Amino acid sequence: MKALTKRPAPCRPGRTTPLVLLALALAAPTVAQESARSGLWGGFGFGYGSRGCEGCDDRTGGFSGMGVIGGTLSDVVRIGGGTSFFARDENDATLSIGSGLFLVQVFPGRGSFYLQGGAGFATAEVGIADVQFQDEGAAFLVGLGYTADIGGSGKIALVPFANWMGTSIDFNPDLFQFGVGLVWN
Repeated sequence: MKALTKRPAPCRPGRTTPLVLLALALAAPTVAQESARSGLWGGFGFGYGSRGCEGCDDRTGGFSGMGVIGGTLSDVVRIGGGTSFFARDENDATLSIGSGLFLVQVFPGRGSFYLQGGAGFATAEVGIADVQFQDEGAAFLVGLGYTADIGGSGKIALVPFANWMGTSIDFNPDLFQFGVGLVWN
C-alpha cells in the first residue's frame, strides 16, 4: 500500500511577489542610509535668500548660505552647530545678516528626508553710503532638506534645503533660504 502524499503546489508568482520586491527595493537604500549616518558630520551650502523685515515694503533677494558641523545621536537624530548668512550689495547700500545656531536634524522614518530646527543669535549690518547700523538679537530657524547620496558610499551627499530664520533684531528681519549643499559623514 502506498502512502498518500500531497504534492506541493507549484510556485507561481502571485500578488504578493511584486509587493515583496518593492519592499526589498525600498528597504535597501534605507538600510544603506542608516549605516551611513553615524559619528561626526558636517557640510555647507549656498543659494538664494529672501529677506523681509518689519516695516519693509518688499522682500529683498541676495546671496545666502549655511555651514554646519555636529555629531550623530542615532539613525534618526543629528545635532550640531551652524551658521546661516545673507548678503546683498546694491549701489551704495549693503545688507548682511549672520547667525550662530544650535541645530537639531530629525530624519522621520529613517529615510533621507529631514526636518531641522535651531536657536541661537544673529547679527545684522546695514550700510547706506557712510552711515552704518549694526544690531544683535536672538535667532531661530526651521527648515527641511533631503540627503541624496553621491557615489553610493553614503559618506558624501548632495543636499537641497529650504530654511526660514526669524530674529529679534530691532527691525525684525527674517530670512528664507533655498540652496544646495554638500554633507559628509
